[in-house]
Amino acid sequence: MSFYDFAKDFAGPLVGAAATIIAWRTFRQTRAVASKRATLDLICQLAKDSHYNEALGKIRKMRRDSVDSGTLLTELRRKDGTLAEQDLRRERYEAARTVLNALSIYANGIRSGALDEQSFKDYYYSTYVEIVGSLGGLIESIRVQAKKVIKESKHVSADTLYSELIWLQERWKNAPLTLNPKKTNWPRFWN
Repeated sequence: MSFYDFAKDFAGPLVGAAATIIAWRTFRQTRAVASKRATLDLICQLAKDSHYNEALGKIRKMRRDSVDSGTLLTELRRKDGTLAEQDLRRERYEAARTVLNALSIYANGIRSGALDEQSFKDYYYSTYVEIVGSLGGLIESIRVQAKKVIKESKHVSADTLYSELIWLQERWKNAPLTLNPKKTNWPRFWN
C-alpha cells in the first residue's frame, strides 16, 4: 500500500476527527467566556443593588457591635423591650436573610458550574468568607426551626438550607485566595 492510498483512505476520518476536536474546543471556550460574563454581570448587578448593600452594611455593623447571629431568630420572637428595640431585631434579621439569600444564588451558580468560581472569588472572597462565617449561627438556628416545622418529611431536609453557602465557604477556607494565582496558557482538554 502506497502512501497515496493510505492518505486517500484515512483523510476523511482524520479531517472529521480534527473538525470534532476544533468544535469541541470552541464550545468549551465559548461556554467558559459565557460563564465569566454571567458572573461579572451578576457581580455588577449586586454592586448596584441598594437593598443588598444596605443589608450588608447592617450585617457589618452587627459584627462591629458583636451581635451574635445565632441569637437573631431567638431575639426576634421576644416581645419585651421598646418598640424601637423590636424593630431593630426585625431589621437585623431581615438584613441577614437578604444577604444570605443573595449569596446563596451565587453559591448555587458556582456549584452547578453556571458561574465562574475564580472570577467571583477574585472579587468577593473576603466579604463572602467573613459574612457567611458571621451568620453561621443564624443559619443553624434557621435549620433548627425548619426541622421543627418539617418534622419527618422524606422529600425535604432542613440540613439543605443554605448548604451551598456553607459548602463554598469551606471550599474557600481550604483554598484561600492567593496574590499570584497560577495561570497557564496551555490548552486544557479536560475538566
